[in-house]
Amino acid sequence: MFGLFAQGLVYLVSKAFYAMRNTRIPALVSIVSVATTALFSYFFIWLLSFQNIFSGFLLGTLKIEGMQNLAVVGLPSAISLNAILQLSILLFFFQRQVGDFYIKEIMSSLSKVLSATLLTILFTYFIRQFLSSYMALETFWEVFWQTGIAGGLGLLFYLLAAFVFKSSEVTALKNLIFSQAGFLNGKK
Repeated sequence: MFGLFAQGLVYLVSKAFYAMRNTRIPALVSIVSVATTALFSYFFIWLLSFQNIFSGFLLGTLKIEGMQNLAVVGLPSAISLNAILQLSILLFFFQRQVGDFYIKEIMSSLSKVLSATLLTILFTYFIRQFLSSYMALETFWEVFWQTGIAGGLGLLFYLLAAFVFKSSEVTALKNLIFSQAGFLNGKK
């Protein structure tokens, strides 16, 4: 999940190059990306094949202490890191070609989204921990309800946190919802 934002944005930035009739840069970056994915994969698999600080960190963070072969976590780690690298390279070339594309505003928005996301992760984790003391995880429905409640409350918390941070995306979403639901703002 760490590199999910980058994986989504790579396609958007690539399409921006295509719209400018420049297919060479995204193609070259994709070729480099394939090579770096392989290198990162081998590196992470090697790094996770023995006990070290990084493997200990992953074991504790992901709560996978009993996992027999931690090296399998190397591939998703490599893909996430590579997506972030690929997005960074594309943005570098995009800025060189286009010039100023409001990078300060984008970074400001990104910091608000990341802040709201981090708070939501903590909130949802604590909600899940609280629910687990009251709900067993022995059947499908118990897991379903615990996940649904924690996820739903997490979504509401994220929207609230993003609204408090004055995230323009959440404000636009709120305006869209109110404009579509005319009965909420007095329209008939």
